[in-house]
This record gives sequence, C-alpha cells and structure tokens, in this order.
Amino acid sequence: MKKNGTKTEDATQIINGDSWFATSFTKYAPDTTVLPRALLVIENSGIDYLGPISTYGCSVAARMVYESLGVKDAMGISQASHGNSHCQMPSSQNSEVAAFFSKFLLGQPSVATDVVKTDGKFNWFAGQWIDWTTQNLS
Repeated sequence: MKKNGTKTEDATQIINGDSWFATSFTKYAPDTTVLPRALLVIENSGIDYLGPISTYGCSVAARMVYESLGVKDAMGISQASHGNSHCQMPSSQNSEVAAFFSKFLLGQPSVATDVVKTDGKFNWFAGQWIDWTTQNLS
C-alpha cells in the first residue's frame, strides 16, 4: 500500500506507538493461538491509514481457515466507513457485535453470526493473494 502512495501504519509504528499491540496485551488474552475462538473484525474502512484493504484480505483468508475447521460463523468481518475516528464504531455495526456477544459469550447457539461485509471502495480479489482452496479439516 505504501509503495502505491497510500499513507498507512507500518509494523514499526504499530509496535512502538500503539501499546495495545505490545506484549503487555497478552495478560488480557493469554492463549490467543487456540482455535476456533470466536473473532469479529471491526474496522473503519474510510481511513486508508488503518489499511482496510489489508484487514479485509487477511480476514477473508483467516475466515477460510475457520471454514476448514467447520466453524465459519465464528469468524466475522465488518467494515464501515465513519469519518476519521478509529477509536469508536458506528451504530450500524451494533447488531454484529450483539450477535457475536450473544452466541459466543452468552451461549445462544441459534444466533446468526455469518458476517462478511465491507463498504470499502477498493478492489480486492482473493485469487490474487490466496492460492489454496478451503479444505475440510473438522
């Protein structure tokens, strides 16, 4: 993205400038490598600096892994443009958060959590980045 002229955070800025991504975060999520832990990725697609194309692409790839494990609905992606704030989400994403909360924290298995949406004005093609097909590993 940077080589195309888009201003976006790089790894150094994330590690050095944003403590939420630092190793001290592990006390809040001690074993984050356990799959299939539910994950809802929420992002403001209107701020290039946050890298919404990368987030979307990586999330689609990750969701393919969840699908292989038989839990596709435990991984959701929701991008909504809402000005220049990245510290809060718009009310348009409340229903997705509520659904994930209800299903995975309150144990309501019938709640629908199959979410993949973006209002991003970008072209992203899975075939350009993903050279595998989803396998059944469950």
